[in-house]
Amino acid sequence: MTKPGETPDFDGCDHVREIIKYLKGDYLDHVIFSNSQPSGGALQKYSAMGQQPVALGDLKQIKKLTAANLHVSNVGHEYDLIRHDSLRIASFIERAILRN
Repeated sequence: MTKPGETPDFDGCDHVREIIKYLKGDYLDHVIFSNSQPSGGALQKYSAMGQQPVALGDLKQIKKLTAANLHVSNVGHEYDLIRHDSLRIASFIERAILRN
């Protein structure tokens, strides 16, 4: 989710660009983008706080920024808060490692 004053209107490309900027170079091997779909109720709650889901953005543009392998996967969960699901992320990373 975007955060007012921190990442307003940021998409995936903006996040990758910022990470590379703060690392002072492209040291990324893999980037995982979440394509999870939060419920309408959760989206309304976050919208009231000025937050919205982070859009993927243009993959072609992201590929110009980084040589990392780009992955799009359902790695989110929603209870009271919209967050990344640590078990889904761990499972995804494990599968990615086994493929290499």
